[in-house]
Amino acid sequence: MSNLTALKNLNFHSPKCSLFLAKIIADALNKCKYLELVYSPTHVGIRENEWADSVARDALVSPRIYDFVSPEDTISACSKIIRLAQTEELGRRTWTAN
Repeated sequence: MSNLTALKNLNFHSPKCSLFLAKIIADALNKCKYLELVYSPTHVGIRENEWADSVARDALVSPRIYDFVSPEDTISACSKIIRLAQTEELGRRTWTAN
């Protein structure tokens, strides 16, 4: 299914990447007066499209394939890691002060 088709059929059960794309488009529509989504068929000699196809092919055979992670989930995970590191550092300082 193409991204445009996925956006046309968007619902609460859509993949996170489709929901994220819809949010980006909605944000862009709030900031600009005109937005055009253009369908670009694969392998037509458009350099950026060829690059994206190449990256996608490489990802399919990569041993490290990850599910899409939303920016919100990334920020939340980073915040937890930072809080844990701060707690550990505070514990070390308290331990060495005693």
